[in-house]
Amino acid sequence: MLRVFGTAGSLEMSYSPRGSLLDGAKLPWDSKLVLRRDGEPEQVLLDHTAGFDFTGQLEHFLDCIAHRRQPLTTAESARDLIATIRRAEQEAETSHRP
Repeated sequence: MLRVFGTAGSLEMSYSPRGSLLDGAKLPWDSKLVLRRDGEPEQVLLDHTAGFDFTGQLEHFLDCIAHRRQPLTTAESARDLIATIRRAEQEAETSHRP
């Protein structure tokens, strides 16, 4: 979940998979975007389920293993991206005013 706080309210985005990649290539994800303004009822701007197809990514990964190639996305780049996301989430949480 990602929350962004402003001077007059907040915006919250949540996204979660329904199932496992092992269940098949097309995986449904639930996405929701909610706007909360101080003193007003929340507004749901998006409440959607869509299937994401990971077939290409899985084929690329398996091809890299079979041919001993470096994947386009490395473990290091994934680690750095996750660290950036976590820093942004922590900053959003600590900068929120009660």
